[in-house]
Amino acid sequence: MERMSNEAAGIGPDVVAIFQHRHAYLRTLIADLDPEALAWLPGPDTTSISNLVLHIAGSVAAGFRVLTGDTRERDRDAEFDTAPLTAAELIERIDAADRELERYRDGLTLDDLTEIRPRPGRNQAWPGVQVLLNNFGHLMEHIAQIALTRQLYEQHRQEIAGPLP
Repeated sequence: MERMSNEAAGIGPDVVAIFQHRHAYLRTLIADLDPEALAWLPGPDTTSISNLVLHIAGSVAAGFRVLTGDTRERDRDAEFDTAPLTAAELIERIDAADRELERYRDGLTLDDLTEIRPRPGRNQAWPGVQVLLNNFGHLMEHIAQIALTRQLYEQHRQEIAGPLP
């Protein structure tokens, strides 16, 4: 049996689809939220849903750049310092992140998973598979955080409104 070359065994379509599927779920979490919900902080030292979405969009793109050997760093602080955006603006950012992921659909290969990928800004160097797994885990962690923050906000709004007459 003949083995496929790494070029022929491109993994980009599958990997990109997995991340885009999670982005689709993220859209459903935020699409119907009003500006107050998107800006709400559940407590001290917490992050709003709006800033978490911006952080996800930035971190996923950065992870793919690292995975393919691009060492450019992003402005991570800006993701947390930006004033809250509307749901429509956040969905535009998720859509833009999906378009950026499309750049990797046809070029990502098994070799990308085995190459050591430096992150000079963080004084790290990881194999591509670790970069990919870290990126996906980080995405899922923040999606769960957004889902929980949404639940806490809804509970908070019910407590403020009081019982129905």
